[in-house]
Amino acid sequence: MLKKGIMKCFEAYLYDDNGDVLAVDENLTSASLSQACEEAEIKNGKDNATWATIQSSKTLTAELQTNVLDINKLVVQAGSSIVKGATKMHTNAVVLELEDDTATLPQAPLSNDEVKIIDVAADKVLTMGALESGDYTISSTTVTFNSGKKPTGEIKVLPYAYNAVNGEEIVIASDKFPAVCKLLLKSIYIDEDQNITHDVEVEMKVKPSADWTLSTQADFGQGMDNTLTLKAQKDSKGNLGYIRFLKRA
Repeated sequence: MLKKGIMKCFEAYLYDDNGDVLAVDENLTSASLSQACEEAEIKNGKDNATWATIQSSKTLTAELQTNVLDINKLVVQAGSSIVKGATKMHTNAVVLELEDDTATLPQAPLSNDEVKIIDVAADKVLTMGALESGDYTISSTTVTFNSGKKPTGEIKVLPYAYNAVNGEEIVIASDKFPAVCKLLLKSIYIDEDQNITHDVEVEMKVKPSADWTLSTQADFGQGMDNTLTLKAQKDSKGNLGYIRFLKRA
């Protein structure tokens, strides 16, 4: 019989049906396993007392919480994959100085019509068009201003789309859901003298929750709380999971 002790926080590893790694999370702040089942009481007799309690529909759930964002887990929950290569991205908003009658954009736009430029001093949105009538024209990354209408100071270019050669994209499809995968949790067991007595692991066939939240905050000194919930599925033997202990030599 194992002596009483405590377990360190789990490290989590997710694998697909082929054994390929989907996500690795070694930065969990907490991790838990919880079992629940439905209960029905059978009452009878003159006092209508409980004669028997019937338990059924057992469920086993793992909950993994971390304060850092793992995009790979988000991909699993989205039922998607990361597509690498050329993809559409948007620039950051930038403030530029004019060079005579021109300014240089950070990237060549996918569509010149999408570029929006603000005259900072006048707090005015400028109009693209022929220089005879508009405020500026765009050719690749060069913005040329009408010399009679050009801003007197800085301009602000709002985000616009461009082709990113080395981008990565996650498609969040409306009809794609997480696939069943294998969850392996690893930890250590510690006795009252703070000695590591056993290695511990939990293995489950799980269905990740499709509910997720991508949150941001101005002050990230404490990190960002992200929780992944995984529900155990019966394996080929009808079991929901396994908790194993291996005594340290």
